[in-house]
Amino acid sequence: MRESIAVALLGAQRLFREGLRSLIDQTPGFSVVGEAGAASDIAGLIAKHKTDILVLGATVRDFQNQETASAGVVKDLRARNQNVRILCVGSESSAGHVVKTIQIGVDGYIGLESSSSKLIRALEALSKGGSYFDGQIVADAIRNMTKAPMATKATLDGKEKLSPRERDVLDLFMEGLNNKRIGNRLFISPKTVEVHKRNIKEKLGFDDYAQMMRRLLKCDSVAVRTEPR
Repeated sequence: MRESIAVALLGAQRLFREGLRSLIDQTPGFSVVGEAGAASDIAGLIAKHKTDILVLGATVRDFQNQETASAGVVKDLRARNQNVRILCVGSESSAGHVVKTIQIGVDGYIGLESSSSKLIRALEALSKGGSYFDGQIVADAIRNMTKAPMATKATLDGKEKLSPRERDVLDLFMEGLNNKRIGNRLFISPKTVEVHKRNIKEKLGFDDYAQMMRRLLKCDSVAVRTEPR
């Protein structure tokens, strides 16, 4: 039985990789099995070490346009049918980068300014087959893409299958609120919020929350508000 989750690191800056390695190696249940600074090295590294999770930095060697670097890495790995889970630690300022990377197929996205505890929560979620998206970053990215104080509600095939409460939960989810904050808005418990999210996922035919997030980002409009979280 495997004792720890195998993690690989990809990022152009050595200090970025060394910092992550030190943090992850001190976290029970996880170990860094390899690292690379160039995109051309990562596919072989993942296959060699049977990697479970790839932590992908904001900049990667081999790409002239760093705005598309991480998205290019994700696209290449998915084309190779490598089942590694991908957590992107990326820019919080580029709306296009955030949205495109999620659409292409990352399983998690957090910002470079994220705390170490948020990184560990993201790794734990991915290690269990789940996903982890920093709701604030995603909501801000969508807001910047739409360039409007408030967009209309998300348009999804099959949304009519959802109950009024499930629609409320879905809209607040896409505003970037976590279960606790959604619960506070709707006067329900975080556990009830999770039940509603699971029902939404099943009714709309999504395998996981990452797939649901990508589908929502492909809609013509999503719910985005500028009020405080």
